[in-house]
Amino acid sequence: MESEYFFSKSENRGLELISRDDLQIYSVGISTAGIAEIRMAKSQPKRKIIASTIDVDGAAYSKDLILSHGVENQVIIKVEDVREKLPYESKSFDFVYARLVLHYLAKPELEKALHELFRILKPSGKLFVVVRGKDPYLMSSKNIQYDENTALTTIISERGTYCRYFHTESTIRNHLENAHFQIQSLHSYEETLCYDYQRKKPATAPSLLLEVFATKMN
Repeated sequence: MESEYFFSKSENRGLELISRDDLQIYSVGISTAGIAEIRMAKSQPKRKIIASTIDVDGAAYSKDLILSHGVENQVIIKVEDVREKLPYESKSFDFVYARLVLHYLAKPELEKALHELFRILKPSGKLFVVVRGKDPYLMSSKNIQYDENTALTTIISERGTYCRYFHTESTIRNHLENAHFQIQSLHSYEETLCYDYQRKKPATAPSLLLEVFATKMN
């Protein structure tokens, strides 16, 4: 299945951190259009995954993809906003997977979301986060605007205008530790991302990513 889609280093690294005992997983943002969730399900038939997104069209696409792979009994797609209180009991999940989604949130929204993700994790539960890093080349562009209150950077390019919270190792570490997570590892590396939800159109240049693996210790 993996050969059908564009390769993702960060996806592979995140899935390697999920143990066979991690049976209840919450995936924020539906990673790689549902491909990651399908791989989670197929690697452990007892596993249940809830994958959320605010993209209604994307959710429909992912539901069809999951159905085509026969794991619809394991993977549930929901339209949910991680910036709001999540409809789950505290200590419900073994693992939270949040690849390339939390950098869309402004600073106050991110802080709220991380506390909510901490709440729904079981004691000793695990969190995998990948966010866009503050690439010096990207930050040197003349067509950017930075908002100190939100920490969002607005970039104007030939592909349109978009906003991200581009992190440094210090910013993502501080946000996670303020939400009471314990950092186990923090890595930075480049990866070529895709422009489209379906992972068919790779970008022309790699992006700097920050990857964090953390645990809930309380």
